[in-house]
Amino acid sequence: MSTIRGSVHFTAIPFFLAMYQGFKLLIFIESEIAFSELAVISLGHIKNCAITIIILYQIGIFLLLSQNALHPGIVIIGFVIIFTTLVISLFTAVLQQLLTSALKLKSENELTV
Repeated sequence: MSTIRGSVHFTAIPFFLAMYQGFKLLIFIESEIAFSELAVISLGHIKNCAITIIILYQIGIFLLLSQNALHPGIVIIGFVIIFTTLVISLFTAVLQQLLTSALKLKSENELTV
């Protein structure tokens, strides 16, 4: 039981890394460099952290399932966490692509002026 509780703490690492990248993104917005390559990189890190959290929770659910220790409440909480993290991952992927397209358009406009 203590190894299961200890393994849940591994998901805190990508969560806090994503929080740090979100904080850096807010600093970029505050510094008026939101439309920069740094923001695209930060969004990519947030997306990768979200995917890591999804994978870690799926591994945890499958481990509990293999040990016949999967309680329905744990399944519901796990799937809620997986679903919300999936939504965050998809949203950051869309924002990353939009920002990349905006940066490309911005560089093309700077070349024509």
